[in-house]
Amino acid sequence: MRSFVQKAKRIMLIAISTLSAGILILLGILLAMSPGKPAPFLDENGNPLEGSISEKIFVEINGIQRGMFIKGKDVNNPVLLYLHGKRMLTVDKDWAYNISRERGFCR
Repeated sequence: MRSFVQKAKRIMLIAISTLSAGILILLGILLAMSPGKPAPFLDENGNPLEGSISEKIFVEINGIQRGMFIKGKDVNNPVLLYLHGKRMLTVDKDWAYNISRERGFCR
């Protein structure tokens, strides 16, 4: 009976260790793939385009901290912020992109 308890403990320890290692590996992969800093707009020589903006910022909206990327070829253009208002609503990203491109907004 004692050997069964020891085997069960060993199996549980191995299972918990494997699960913990898997979670750590998954977290590492997600952090590596996370877009921490957006790529800047480049000129024909590969240098950052002067007067452009490409940054990740956090703002508070209705008391909730939200992260967003702001990108634009001219910092003087206004930012187009589209808030759809419902959770899990499918947003047509092409619509917002086309509006921002047509009317000169940063996106």
